[in-house]
Amino acid sequence: MNRTTSLLKPTFSWLDFGGKLGATGKIGDDPGLNPLDRLRRRAVQAWALIGWTSLVGLLIGNAVLDAGAGVPLLVIGTIITAGPTAMALRGRYDVEVRTLMGSLAAVIPAMLVFLLKGHPWQMDAHMYFFVGMAALVMLADWRPIALATALTAVHHLALEWWAPEFVFTGTGNLGRVIFHVLAVGLQFGALTVLTIQLERLFQSQSAALRRSRELTEVAEDGQRRTEEAMLQARAAEAVAARERQQREEQAARIASERRGELVVLANEFDHSVTSVVKSIGQATERLEHAAVRLEDVTGGATQDAVEAASGASRAARDIAHVSSSIRDLSEIDPDDRDRGRPAIGVDRGGEPRSAAQRADGRDA
Repeated sequence: MNRTTSLLKPTFSWLDFGGKLGATGKIGDDPGLNPLDRLRRRAVQAWALIGWTSLVGLLIGNAVLDAGAGVPLLVIGTIITAGPTAMALRGRYDVEVRTLMGSLAAVIPAMLVFLLKGHPWQMDAHMYFFVGMAALVMLADWRPIALATALTAVHHLALEWWAPEFVFTGTGNLGRVIFHVLAVGLQFGALTVLTIQLERLFQSQSAALRRSRELTEVAEDGQRRTEEAMLQARAAEAVAARERQQREEQAARIASERRGELVVLANEFDHSVTSVVKSIGQATERLEHAAVRLEDVTGGATQDAVEAASGASRAARDIAHVSSSIRDLSEIDPDDRDRGRPAIGVDRGGEPRSAAQRADGRDA
């Protein structure tokens, strides 16, 4: 099909039918078409090319056989091919255009049969009716096949009555014509089923293609969102990495500052400890001197204490003596004591004194 289209392009360009007929379409693929419409458009273009190619072949055959049918072949061929060509150049492939292609499938074989009238191969030319009908399958439409079948039947029946030599070698008969028409009708039935199934297949394929495109769009959208999320994640990761680096730098800076502070503190502590040790050493020396002096003082105090203890012993003996004297006095009767013995006291020095002595002492 691509080869046919590539051949069709330069042919139409050389004939320049597009500009003359006001063509609006372009020959070739249209990305906006679905597969079925693309097939039908290509088929219309191919049938236009088939029409002109067949006409050229018929004219060459006429010249070879010297049949003298060049003018009617040229006129009929040009008329029957001009319409499909104009539709192909306009880029049309609708139902009317597709149905019109059926006329080429019936008229071109009829012209071949007409060209071979009286020739032994005339009956063999009838096979090209089936070839033309089969070629209409690429339009994926049963309507052009129906038109070709109807035109073939009319051609056989009409010429059987008016000009049998244009259809069959010698004289024809109705039974023979009906036999041919029946064969054409059977092929129409088979090709109709085929084209309907082909159309449904293309429609289901187009639906699946649309669904696939929708899913592709969804997948692409999901992929785009995933890529955006990945970009955001990477950006967030980069921000987190920068923040982590900043925190690490800050921690390192703080640790360095703390190490500096600890070094200063250690130096100060060392200085303080040295000062304390020095102070303790000085205090120890002073304590040693004080201990020496205290020992000297303690020695003098010990001697004084011994002397005091000796005096205390003497006082204790005196007190014991006085106490004994008082006990003796307490055993004497008071009256006898007053009459027979003078009152005896003790002076401050611990010596006993009489009442007269105490009186003298008070007077003094």
